[in-house]
Amino acid sequence: MTPFRGQISRDTCHSIIAAGANLSLTEGIRWRVTPSTHPAPLSALSHRLRTCQINGDTFELPESLRDWLPVRFDIADATYPLAIIYLWMLSNIERGSRTPERPDATNALLWYLNVTTPHLRAGELRKLRRALDSTTRLDVET
Repeated sequence: MTPFRGQISRDTCHSIIAAGANLSLTEGIRWRVTPSTHPAPLSALSHRLRTCQINGDTFELPESLRDWLPVRFDIADATYPLAIIYLWMLSNIERGSRTPERPDATNALLWYLNVTTPHLRAGELRKLRRALDSTTRLDVET
């Protein structure tokens, strides 16, 4: 894992948790964190999340995603709802043709956080963007 590049404040963590809860409620996403020994690529997890959402099943989010980003969270469990938002965004984007006109899942996630929690500080959103860009670029494309 890469070194940590900043800290996400308690207030931002609460906002992320609220945004994840809002998305889960509005989109009918049921999920729980489960222990996992074999981490799956984010693209596979996004497909599984979409399938569970369509079928009304509970999505099992691997506990290993707690440390998926190279940034520290004052509330460590805030990484789980952030992962749910990211995976949901990823599942809704056509992966084959990302262009400047077509946003990627990172842009979509940051847009969603900005819309649902407009009081988030720009500096914290930049930290999240850097962490997401450094982590997800390789994982999604493999």
